[in-house]
Amino acid sequence: MRHILQTIHDRVAWHNSLRNVTITFDRRQGFPLQYKAIQPLAVFSQLTFVYLDYTRGITLTDTEHEQVASWWPNLVTFDIIANYRPAKTPATLHALIHYARHCPELCRLHIPLSIHAGNIPDTASQIRQHQLAVLYNVGNSPLKARLVDRVGDFLAELFPNLEAIYHQGVAIHGDRKGASGVCVLNRTNNVNHLPVNL
Repeated sequence: MRHILQTIHDRVAWHNSLRNVTITFDRRQGFPLQYKAIQPLAVFSQLTFVYLDYTRGITLTDTEHEQVASWWPNLVTFDIIANYRPAKTPATLHALIHYARHCPELCRLHIPLSIHAGNIPDTASQIRQHQLAVLYNVGNSPLKARLVDRVGDFLAELFPNLEAIYHQGVAIHGDRKGASGVCVLNRTNNVNHLPVNL
């Protein structure tokens, strides 16, 4: 991955013009995506669409996600597809705060996250409300029932326009509940229900 992105990086003429990056790898190959592998993309400050299909997991931490979010202030869609995730994905709900802060145009975010009792932010009130409409891959997240409301409150506060949360490819829209029971949002964008095993 890094070699491909470094080749793109070395095209200096593209630094201010490149808007879209799509990279797909053979699903049987690859390694977990690391921060240093995507660092070459930092020079492309005009990117609006980034799609990386890299299926062997992702090791970016919350701090590294903060760096990535700061590279692309015009980002509208960011997808990191990681179907084969390690048991623990380092990024947590805190990563979402960084994208909300640095990417005001972001409408769709697809990054693997882990949620557990110790990493649920107390509040998102320091961040202005964000227009994000679709959130993908909130997974690896066994939650006790008492914590489910905290996660829902956090997401509703940070992303009041959130229309759908996807988990393992199942979408939840409006008042309908998908097969995995990930989340139900009503039309007033309040989280009505999050399952114990998000």
